Amino acid sequence: MTASDPDQSPAVGETPDASGRQPAGPPDATARLSDIPAIREALRRLIAAGLHSEAVQLARSLARAGALDCKTQVEAAGSCLQAGDLESAEELARGAVALEPDDAAARNTLAYCLIQRRMFAAAAEEAAVAVRLDPSLAPAHNHLGLALMAAGQAEAAVEAFARALQLAPRDLNYGLNVATTLEALGRLDEALARIDATRRVHPASTSVYLIRAELLQKLQRYPEALDCYETAIDLAPDDPMAHWWYSLCLLLTGHLAEGWREFEWRLKGSKLGPPQRPRPMPQWQGEDLNGRSILVHAEQGFGDAIQFARYVPLLQTSGAKVVVETYPELVELFASLPGHPTVLSSLEPVPALDFHCPFMSLPLALLADHPDIPAHTPYLSVPPAAAARWASRFDPLDGLLVGLVCSGRPTHGNDANRSMSLEVLAQALPPGPRYFLLQQELREADAKVLLRRPDIICLKDDLRDFSDTAAAVERMDLVISVDTSVAHLAGALARPLLLLLPFQPEWRWGLASDTCAWYPTARLVRQSAVGDWSDPMAAVTEAVSALPRDRSS
Repeated sequence: MTASDPDQSPAVGETPDASGRQPAGPPDATARLSDIPAIREALRRLIAAGLHSEAVQLARSLARAGALDCKTQVEAAGSCLQAGDLESAEELARGAVALEPDDAAARNTLAYCLIQRRMFAAAAEEAAVAVRLDPSLAPAHNHLGLALMAAGQAEAAVEAFARALQLAPRDLNYGLNVATTLEALGRLDEALARIDATRRVHPASTSVYLIRAELLQKLQRYPEALDCYETAIDLAPDDPMAHWWYSLCLLLTGHLAEGWREFEWRLKGSKLGPPQRPRPMPQWQGEDLNGRSILVHAEQGFGDAIQFARYVPLLQTSGAKVVVETYPELVELFASLPGHPTVLSSLEPVPALDFHCPFMSLPLALLADHPDIPAHTPYLSVPPAAAARWASRFDPLDGLLVGLVCSGRPTHGNDANRSMSLEVLAQALPPGPRYFLLQQELREADAKVLLRRPDIICLKDDLRDFSDTAAAVERMDLVISVDTSVAHLAGALARPLLLLLPFQPEWRWGLASDTCAWYPTARLVRQSAVGDWSDPMAAVTEAVSALPRDRSS
């Protein structure tokens, strides 16, 4: 969690009087320097009335006329920030620095503007100057930490945040920043101690309890984590983030019924996933579907869509007309679902239907009749056209074929934990089989590994969509994958899958067990410590070596 800085709020002066009169109009842009008190008062009146755009226009024109001092430009930059005008905020802050290069507040304001514009290297430079000019300025240390953290310098960032907290020990955001940076560094016990210290100062902060719960969860202290989430919800009953994180912990620990109910909060938070297209029909909550129609639609990632597509056949058995809306890359594959429902791309118009339901709301709506996970596989099959396209590629090959996925989308929030380098995976692969890289994104370092390993064939340029990937997966004697959509695809096709999981897995993979309730043909292998792939790599070598050399056996 990062902190917004209250010190960047613009100064607030008088509000409009009881008669509702608006603030006096701004002075002319050519006002003399001696009129600065009036100018500042006009700006403050505009800000107090919420007229930020007018305040921005006044400040910019007066700054260009040389009629604003450094302090007033800093205040005007704050108004720009409140108005969301980052460009003007930066312009005014730079003007303040130009007037007084040794003013720490001006440098600090410019640093904050640059952070908001994601210019982190420049922000760190300005914050460092502010800190040097005024070592007691806590916001400058905090902004230095924010810039360093965004630039990937977490060790330096935690020192800056700690100094800010030392200067302002009761500031909630500074305490949270120290804790979350320690968490990012993997120093979980220190982070927990820090958040507990912050909790003593701010016992009613929802954010404190959410971060504490997340830390406890990473430390595998799950009952305590659940208690913390419940406290956060007691403090903020309508906070979607609190319910969302709580749901993931419930699902991870096997509390499915309660977890699915809490999981619905993902639809109420704008930051909990991509926005959903508005639907004219009501969301299905489990009503009788016999003789009625329903649209079920994909959400979140490709893997989520593949995982929850298993629920579609259950709707068809209820007598419903089912229309599936999914990502274009999945349309051809999802047409193979049992019962062959109508499948539309998310780019196509949707017909008038009785209900709609997001894929990941189906478990809750079906809970009364289907409390357990429907684990029958395969529920997807390779489309005939894709099978024909790939027959000439694989039919001539003899020997063992092993599919590989070492990394997923680099922009995924958990990519650093769930992905590995191809270098690490390749070292665990015994000679003999033909290996096929089944991922569509290839990182630069991994491409270099392929040059040294001619036995690993990269298929990324041949995989048009998931029907092609399914055709390739279907031919593999074993798929070895980190937690990506290809792993879900192998499980949905009932292919042998060795799934390599980080120490803290996603909720869907549960805890400790090497079997999977979602995919019976999957074997789960977990890290024994954060970032340590040694146990999974030993399992890779063992699993490949144990494959029968005769593919017919």
